[in-house]
Amino acid sequence: MDSRELIVVTLTMLGPTLPAMVRRARFPADADKSAELTLARCRLSSAALNALPELAERFGVPAEDIARMVQDIEDRTAPAPDSAHRRESVRDLQLALLQVKRDTLTDLRDSGRIDDIVLRGVQEVLDVEEVRLGRR
Repeated sequence: MDSRELIVVTLTMLGPTLPAMVRRARFPADADKSAELTLARCRLSSAALNALPELAERFGVPAEDIARMVQDIEDRTAPAPDSAHRRESVRDLQLALLQVKRDTLTDLRDSGRIDDIVLRGVQEVLDVEEVRLGRR
């Protein structure tokens, strides 16, 4: 039996049982994952804030839009002390508002004020926003 056959036989026999073996092993959760995720988010936000003035000037973005973007980045980077509950309630509110927008969009289409093509285009934007908010 050559090495390729041995690999195929091993994967065929052991491959399907691997997920069950990993679950049964009950490996501890990666404790560093949360710290690494926080580090990555902070560094990404810092890099974005540092690059924002130059990029905003290049694209001719008005100052009030820049201020809004800075505030949004800072809010995501340094959440308030009671952030878990507050973030959850704000996220729930944003998702509820998305549903109101969807209902209004459907009403506009049903009343003949917008076309299906416009409906789909706006729905795509709402879908992206919903994914960004992390729909459960």
